[in-house]
Order: sequence, then structure tokens, then C-alpha cells
Amino acid sequence: MWVWCVGLFARGQLQFAIKGIQPLLVLDGLSGNVVLMPAIPPSTITDVFGSSQSCDCLTPVGQPIVDSDGSIYVEYEVRQISAVLGAPPVSSILWLLKIAPDGSTSTTQLSSSNNANLFPGNLMPDGTGGVVATWAIAAPNSPFPAHPYQAAHLSSFGGLTTYDLPMAPTQIVNGANGLPINFPMVLGENGTAFVSYGTNAVSFNLNTGAVNWNYLAAPQTGVSIISSAAGNALVAKTTNSGVDTVLRFDSTAAGTQDAWSASSVDYFIGNEWLGFPASGGDMMAYSAAPVDLSLSFWFAPEQKKTNRALPISVVLHFTGSKSKGDKLKFLDSRVECSESLGLADCTSTSGYWLWNLEGNAAVYDDAFNWAMTVSLQAHSKGFFKNANNNLQAFSCTPPPDPNDKPLPIFLQQPAGQKSIFYLDGPGPFIGVNPSDGCQKGTTFIDSETIVFNLQVNFTNKVTGFSRAVPYYVKTVIAPGHQADFANSTAGYGNISLNF
Repeated sequence: MWVWCVGLFARGQLQFAIKGIQPLLVLDGLSGNVVLMPAIPPSTITDVFGSSQSCDCLTPVGQPIVDSDGSIYVEYEVRQISAVLGAPPVSSILWLLKIAPDGSTSTTQLSSSNNANLFPGNLMPDGTGGVVATWAIAAPNSPFPAHPYQAAHLSSFGGLTTYDLPMAPTQIVNGANGLPINFPMVLGENGTAFVSYGTNAVSFNLNTGAVNWNYLAAPQTGVSIISSAAGNALVAKTTNSGVDTVLRFDSTAAGTQDAWSASSVDYFIGNEWLGFPASGGDMMAYSAAPVDLSLSFWFAPEQKKTNRALPISVVLHFTGSKSKGDKLKFLDSRVECSESLGLADCTSTSGYWLWNLEGNAAVYDDAFNWAMTVSLQAHSKGFFKNANNNLQAFSCTPPPDPNDKPLPIFLQQPAGQKSIFYLDGPGPFIGVNPSDGCQKGTTFIDSETIVFNLQVNFTNKVTGFSRAVPYYVKTVIAPGHQADFANSTAGYGNISLNF
């Protein structure tokens, strides 16, 4: 695992003893030892007398990111700064440096200017081995550029397409440090990306910069991105006087607003959100509709402050239909009765109530490189009727099972593919053994509540990287052994087994 160190020094600090400080270090994330010290070219400053000094501390370096395969990308601007009368005050070339997993480096020129700074902006992987780079054209004198915020898509094949960052401000917006603000981006699906500027949020084609839609926030209200979602949807939040409200867009920009609000809202998992009460106080967990996550490797701004793309993205589907490309069949199981996702009443054919669900993972390398397991904890309680037709209680808490993975016929991960699918269908049997609530029997259950807490774990057999996604299934059987579809649920996260 690699981490990075970036040094960006202002011009006024040049006289201090920092010329030898390395502006970019690659460290071993476990030991902290320096792995690489990639060279960042120096920039040059010339004073009014024509005397020049060169130093890499004059070369602005952007925030590095790590792609799914471990490649590091970082932008830097090589400048010629001059105070000589009649000379351009600044000329610049913006470069993109790539550090491959084997430590080799390559550079791509993104842009150049003979009268402006090209300050590095945010970077984002495109999900297919390429990268989207952004920057700001900051001219010290007029004429000022009509579109100061720029972007480029560098494909995995080396093709470079440059365009105006879609619907961006037409004037530079500086932060408290006096440098241009970098606007957050997230990755959607099939070449779609999203960016927010504080006043508006935009969906666009990352290959060309073409705008899909643009949402403009109300006056005195800001908008910021929380997460991309399945089907090229977007979850954002509007902020007014420090209070956030969640706003959910579909792929056409049709939006719905949540009824709750808080400050500093962010999504956690399942139906759990985090934020601070608008009236003040400590951080709280809020219960609200979950985000239907996409298979994006960069679904949140700065990828949740890690600036590292996921090597594997995992989503679970609990209702509806199976995904396109999933060739697995629930009916290959002798206890199943449906190919649809969700709660199925199979008691007339096999004696089971089953919640059919589908897991889908997208990987950056090869599906065959990943090992999969599912861990399980469960608890159930309910009633059956004895020989005298009286209700008798039963309950069961089986030992945890750390290796409840699906049978091979319910796991699809052929070599050479980048998608993994699996099917599962947890659920109770219609009969119970009166003397042991954990055993199947011939005595009909009258009513039951059973919760399965599961966690799917994917581990890369080459790199050792592991990703775990918890989820649950809660099946409720109403009196008269009838499936309670309204109160049975499934979703991300685990829920309490104490009931």
C-alpha cells in the first residue's frame, strides 16, 4: 500500500532553507519508509534585474490520487515567472504525472499558456484505466479567459480530449489560501460524471464534456454532492443557513427532496445517515431512505477523503429483477419457486419462505482474481401450536457461520470478465421441531420473525486487498403462517438480533 506526501510552497517562502525538500514522496503505508521520490521539475523566477532562480518549490503540485490498480496520478505546473518590464508575468505548462505500480513514471502535457497560471485541480479515475483531470486558468492581467475552468479526459489508450469544465463559473473562485477552489467530482456509470460548483450541480459525459443536465440551486442556497447512485442517479444536498436537506436526482435531473434536515449531512450505510442537529449538539445518526449505490469506483467526492479508487465496487439488489448479464438461476435450487428478487412464498412447493437477492461486483482487473465468502449470524423467534391447539413459543440463535458462501452454481465469475454475480435466498422453513427451535420439523409455525445478518467479503488473491459489505434480511411470518410482505425487509448494514 502506498500513501503520498505533497509539498506546495508559496513564492514568499523561497528564501527559507527549503530548496532541497522533495515536493512529492511515495511512502510505504505500513512502515512509513520512502518508496519513491519522483522528480518534479523546477520552475523559474526572474527578478526586475534579470536575475533568475530555479526551484521545484515554485512548481504547484496538485492532490494525488490512486487508481484501482495502484497507479498514482498527480498534476504539476512548471512556470516561468518574470518581473522584467515588458515580459509576460507568467508562462506555464501543466503536466500529468503517472506513477505505475512498478514505480515507472510517465508524463502527459495537459495544457500550456504564455500569459497565465494553470493551477492543478481535482483528478478522478474514469473507471476504465483512464483519468479526468481539471485545472484553472488564472491570468494575472486581462484579457481573462471566458472559460477559466478546464478539464481533460486521458483514456487508458493515451488519447487526450480537452474541454471546458461543463457549466463551471466564468470567473475564478479563490479559496482562503488565495488559490482557485477545486470543485468535487464523482463517477457515475457508462462514461457519466458529476461535478458541483456550490451554486449548481452538473451531470456530463466525461469523454467529451457534453452536459446531460444542470441543476441550479435556489438563491441563497448551495448544492453539493453526496454520492453517485445506480442508473446514473445522483444524491446531493442543498444548504441554507447551515442546514442541509438531501436531494435525490434521477438520470434526467428529476429531483425529490427528503423531509428531514440536519447540518453537515453525509451518508453512512443502509438507512443510516450522519449529521448534527440544526439547533446544535453532537453528531447524530439519522434514519432515512438508503442510497441505491452504483458500481462506480469513485462514487463520493475525494472518494470519502481517501483519494483512492476502489479496486472493487459491490452492490446488492434486494427487489425487482436480476441484472443484465447475470446468467444465474434461482430455480437451479430445489427449494426455490421464483426468479424474481424479494420475498417469495415457496411453502406450497418446498416449504420455505425465501428472500431472493443478487450480489454484483465490478472489478478493475479480472473476476477470477477474487475470492468470495459470506459470513452469517441469525436469530429467530415465534410461535407454533401444540397438539391442544395452544400457542407455544420457540426461538433459535444458531452459531455464527463465517463461511456461508454460495454454491458454485450460484456464483458467476469467469476469467477474463470484470463482473461477478452471486445469488442467495435466506429464509425459514414452514415447520419446526417443538423440542428444538433451531431444527426443522413437521409442526407448522404459526408466526415467526427471523433476521439474517450477513456480510459478503471479496479478497483479491493477487494483492490481498479485501472489501466487506454487510447486509441483512428480516422475514416476518404473520399468525396463520402467512408471509408478511409489508413488514419483511432487506437492505445494507446489519440490524439488532435482540428482539
